[in-house]
Amino acid sequence: MRKLILMLCAFEVLSLKAKADVSYDFDEETGVLTISGDGVAGNGGYKNMTSVVIEKGITSIGYRAFFGMPLESITIPSSVTSIGDDAFRGTKLKTLTVPDTVTSAVSCSGCQALTEVSIGKNVSALGSFQGSHLTTINIPEDSKITSIGYRAFWDTPLESITIPNSVTSIGDDAFHGTKLKTLTVPDTVTSAVSCSMCSELTEATIGKNVSSIGSFRGSHLTTINIPEDSKITSIGYRAFFGTPLESITIPSLVTSIGVDAFWGCKNLKTLVIPDGVSISSNAFVGVQVSDISVSATQLEAYLNAGGGLLPTDKLKIKCMGGNCKEVLSSFGGGKYASYAANVIYGSVVNKDGSVTLFDENGNVSGYRNKRIYTIEEASKISKPTGNTFKLRYK
Repeated sequence: MRKLILMLCAFEVLSLKAKADVSYDFDEETGVLTISGDGVAGNGGYKNMTSVVIEKGITSIGYRAFFGMPLESITIPSSVTSIGDDAFRGTKLKTLTVPDTVTSAVSCSGCQALTEVSIGKNVSALGSFQGSHLTTINIPEDSKITSIGYRAFWDTPLESITIPNSVTSIGDDAFHGTKLKTLTVPDTVTSAVSCSMCSELTEATIGKNVSSIGSFRGSHLTTINIPEDSKITSIGYRAFFGTPLESITIPSLVTSIGVDAFWGCKNLKTLVIPDGVSISSNAFVGVQVSDISVSATQLEAYLNAGGGLLPTDKLKIKCMGGNCKEVLSSFGGGKYASYAANVIYGSVVNKDGSVTLFDENGNVSGYRNKRIYTIEEASKISKPTGNTFKLRYK
């Protein structure tokens, strides 16, 4: 029993010593709180500081250290390696500079006066800046940020952002309501991407490994750049609802287009829809294309989803399989029968990279194969009757 009491006393002494490693000096006249030592910085029980100076030696800033305090400025030294969650939430910081030594996530939600943030290269993630007036975020090219969190910049007036190649995921609604004019997502990102209610957004460039397109509703998006080898598998609910989008080539791996995805896209004139895509109801209501590349099956699905065709003197229908003329003649009681003369037949790139050719009746007329095969793979391929595969060996 005596040994246990001695151990507890020793623990208390060590705890007091650890607490004593950090000291706080508050100047009531200037409102400056100076923190020194070699431990975790908190607020020291002071609530009315307007400025905090953390001296070198402090290694971290604690969880909710300055939550809701009238803090307007802070100096973070290079000895700090971590910043706790919500450390600056609800403060009155105008700017925030995080040194390269910090490896934790960084956030400043509810910081209404905040307009600019500079992020150190070793910060691991961007948390929420929702509720701030952030217009500028400076991120170094060699940044190690791997994720941008849920609603990270929700409704902030953020004007631009360079997403580093280290980022692999972007949270839902991360850029909702921002003032971004363009958005470029690197190939490293594998999550969904969206920018709903981004009223100044006109162009988006999507990395090849992005998995799906979320909502860009409420933006002024006219151009979306998607690489040919994109891994996008779905275009979400109201993805481009009411936007002035002018053209889109839907990637070959897409399997679904959500309800109202292109509803009211009156400027959408050029459209490519691959085979095998499930098109939801009302996906193309209000769309009137002048140039469409589509199979007969997908042409019918497009029309059933509310899609329309411009008058014949302005229309080109590139049929990529099946009898598109028959679809036009039979759909809606022959509504588009006269449009059959606008059908031309071409080719379609399949999901494995091969190309299927079609004749004027929509029948398969040949194949071209773009894949590079090993000798073993090539030996297993049977040459289809009447068609030719061109093979290159590794």
